[in-house]
Amino acid sequence: MKKIFELSDVYLTEKIKITSKDNTEQLLGMIIMNRITNIAFKNIDLSEVEFEAFKNLEILSASNKRQARIFKRNLRYVTKLLKDVQCNYAFLKGAYMTTSLYDLGERNSNDIDILVAAEDVVCIQDKLLKHGFIQGKYDRERKKIVPASRERIIRQRMNYGQTVPLVKIHEDQPLEIDLNTSVDFKPELKKEVVKDLLSQKISISIEDYYLNTLNLEDFLIHLCCHLYKEATTYDWVKRRKDLCLYKFSDINVFLNNYSNTDYFNRLEARIKELELEKECYYVFENSTIVYPRLNNLSGFGYFKQQLKPDSLDFMNRVIYPREKKIFEYRTKDFSKRFLLNNRLEDLEEIT
Repeated sequence: MKKIFELSDVYLTEKIKITSKDNTEQLLGMIIMNRITNIAFKNIDLSEVEFEAFKNLEILSASNKRQARIFKRNLRYVTKLLKDVQCNYAFLKGAYMTTSLYDLGERNSNDIDILVAAEDVVCIQDKLLKHGFIQGKYDRERKKIVPASRERIIRQRMNYGQTVPLVKIHEDQPLEIDLNTSVDFKPELKKEVVKDLLSQKISISIEDYYLNTLNLEDFLIHLCCHLYKEATTYDWVKRRKDLCLYKFSDINVFLNNYSNTDYFNRLEARIKELELEKECYYVFENSTIVYPRLNNLSGFGYFKQQLKPDSLDFMNRVIYPREKKIFEYRTKDFSKRFLLNNRLEDLEEIT
């Protein structure tokens, strides 16, 4: 079943044959669950596929392309709305990856994430509210936006470092925006790091507009910290959203687009400045297990070694902040752990 890793590789050069020996039903489910449908569809040799359901990936792939087109139009719409706001902000994750680094449909996003300093939330929020956005949740059954209570709006902002999503029906589809006021870094860094990140943001030209996003070092660090948090937090393991291949694919694609010795030198310095060696090492080391070709990138092996902490116990651990508990995986091999049907059952509490 390690074939799932190959299927998620954008840079695979040879088609992969799928046979009944591959536990095809499970493999198909993993492709969809890990949000790599279009990449896998491109990589599968459909001429010899024995499991007919794999041909349905073509339908899902076409749907993902339609959604990607909608997302790109939504992003353009939002950037133009915010063009004249008098505060700093930056688009995160999928906004840049989807529009600039992946082919259409290979990476889809359900919402638009924007990083903004806590004191500037009102600046962005007011602009969106004036253009018909509502803080709340889209009810798909009733096909309407349900406004959030004031209590939930306050609780979400205080506890999760982001606002209740702002939602609007745009082009007959719900458009959701998350305003993030913190990053997935260490708590002691959160107070000033957002302003620091935003002060070094860059603007990327996309068609007829500019996209504000984090600079190339900070963007990758943010991807790493976001992946690390979700991979090592109990609630995410419980929801089976801890290890999703599309997140590792983001690392693979970003590194293959921007890495060189000079970039790794700047990246290493920035990671050490923010004291995020552990989080980034976790992501880079496990990414090379998923995509061994990363080891061939010039300077990557040396760079990764410079981040390696003395103790690697954290590589197998999961935290449960609400219960103040720490767990450790019995299965130490990352690739075997990834393929477990129930990773929660593999956890053992450390007393």
